[in-house]
Amino acid sequence: MRYRVDEAHQVDQSAHASATHNAVSMPQTDLFGALIENDGKCELFSMESLADLEARAKDDQKKPVRKTDKYELIADRLLKLGNLREYRFDGSVDKKLSALADSMPNYRPVIDMVEGALCYARRCDEPLSLTPILLDGPPGIGKSYFANRLAEALSVPYSAHDMASASNSACLAGSDSHWGNAEPGDVLATLVNSHHISPVFVLDELDKAPSMGNSMPRSALYSLLEPENSRRFRDRCLPVTVNASHAIWIATTNNGHKMLEPPLLTRFQCFDIAPPSIDQRHKLAETLLDDALKKLNLGHIGVEAELFNNLASMNPRRQKQCLQILLGQLLKSQQHLLTLEMWPDYMSEYCEKEVEETNGIGFLASL
Repeated sequence: MRYRVDEAHQVDQSAHASATHNAVSMPQTDLFGALIENDGKCELFSMESLADLEARAKDDQKKPVRKTDKYELIADRLLKLGNLREYRFDGSVDKKLSALADSMPNYRPVIDMVEGALCYARRCDEPLSLTPILLDGPPGIGKSYFANRLAEALSVPYSAHDMASASNSACLAGSDSHWGNAEPGDVLATLVNSHHISPVFVLDELDKAPSMGNSMPRSALYSLLEPENSRRFRDRCLPVTVNASHAIWIATTNNGHKMLEPPLLTRFQCFDIAPPSIDQRHKLAETLLDDALKKLNLGHIGVEAELFNNLASMNPRRQKQCLQILLGQLLKSQQHLLTLEMWPDYMSEYCEKEVEETNGIGFLASL
């Protein structure tokens, strides 16, 4: 599925022969009980899995094979934390999503879909079921930043993966348990440590993940992004079956959705993200500056209009980079006003030659 505001892209129809190399065969029976609606919690893993895990723990004690610290930690937390996780989202999430849409309006269609899924889940009083999201667009327009802000708005844990540097799918689905240094994957680890059944997983630059060989990093996604399979997801390292079907998946590609195998692409709702307009860049610059000031506990400062216009002319990635440099200069000078004199010459090349005129910027004393 693909959200478009212009003509539809043509998807590359070549399928990868080893696409399902790492697919895990799971029983078709439903291992999970009904939702416990009284306190807004649902089951994360089955009690049968708990028995299997306890048996594995006893068996491991008889073997001299060394297990990694991550293995020991996750196994211990599985046995101690219980199998119930929250699934509801309180009313404060709506205000945060609305504020996010105001600060990053070019992502409004994505937020609309999330808000709709939230309304549906609340009406049915059930966990969120959100189609995996693919953000496709040019580099540097804030796709990863938006994913992070979305997780903050939803008040759920956030886990990001640089798929361009991934060598296999073990980072997500774990490594085979017969290896002495076997480790659980991030999906199991995040779900176990999360208070909520719907953490956010971000797959940065999914199009750049290696697509050849026997251990494709994308191969685990065929099962994880399919609700019927992910409801009975089993990590390769630990013998525990978890319900990962309510996780929120956000992938990014740099104008590279055609690099994804068609069977994988159909699992996503794809959004073509256009670069922000000048007005949208101004809003984003205000948001980034406000966030930075809160982090630094600087209170109110002034910003010269010309400096702010330079900042707003950049793409979101450059805005963040330049803001960090500017605020460092501000702290160094112990002033409360960002002036054009503080603008580094080496950042000038990233400003657009022609910037639309904006009214009412002046000194942003309220930031």
